[in-house]
Formats: sequence, structure tokens, C-alpha cells
Amino acid sequence: MEDGAFLGRVLSEVVRGVITVPEAVEIYEKQRMPRAWIKQQASFVSGTLNMAMGDDAVRRNKASALEVKAWNNNVLKPMECFPPSYRPWQMFASPESVPGILYYDAECDADNAVCEYLQNSTAVDPETLVTKGLWNKWWGVVDYGSDISVKSE
Repeated sequence: MEDGAFLGRVLSEVVRGVITVPEAVEIYEKQRMPRAWIKQQASFVSGTLNMAMGDDAVRRNKASALEVKAWNNNVLKPMECFPPSYRPWQMFASPESVPGILYYDAECDADNAVCEYLQNSTAVDPETLVTKGLWNKWWGVVDYGSDISVKSE
């Protein structure tokens, strides 16, 4: 899903004439391949945690003993004995993994990747300090709109 959203957003800049197809592919591969690899690794580790057996399962279960003990507590008065260092082993519930793994805006990342590409690959105007690529991307909205004829009803 992320790949599709990211690629769709990058290709929209090809349609608008901001970047070329080869540039879109370069941006996609540079941004998405490392992220996909990280998510694959996270998925593998999560699977081994969930399917742990033997000593690994004992170790995992010991780590979640505080949560198990808290299940019978009133949800309005949660247990106050969790130490500040406590982290759940379930990746979907971990504040450390959730932002980087689950709270990801592919379209925003794609737009930022295009902007970084344009910033690093086009000349900077010495007066405005805006790169030509970014200037054209944002002013291109105005220029593109002027080519569209509006039907009156």
C-alpha cells in the first residue's frame, strides 16, 4: 500500500512535468527500498517474538508479566507500577516502533523526496535562494492552471 501511494504521488509530478520518469524511478528506489527493507526486518522480528517457543517464549512471557498482571485491573485506574523503562514486546503496541513503522505518510514522504531531489539537482537562484526545480514545481501549479479552459454552463 505504501509503495503504491508513494509511487502514485511521485508519478503525479511526472504528469505535471516537474520530473521525468527516470527521475521518478530514481526517487522511488532511493526512498522506498531502504524503508521496505526495514519493514521486512521488523516483520520478521515480530513474527519470531509472536511464535517464540521454549526458552525464547519464557523470556518473552517474563518480559510481558507486568501487562498480564494488569489485565484484571480497572481500566479507569491503570496499574501505576510500570517502570519508565518498560516496553511491550508487541511491536504494534510499542511507542518505539509505532511512529517509524506504523505511522507513516507515504504521500508526504514522496512529496518531500521530490522536493529534496529538486533542491539538490537544480541551480539555486542567488537572489531568492530558491532552486529552479522547486520554483518551477510550485509556480507550475499556476502555469498548468492557465492552460486549462473552463467550460461555462
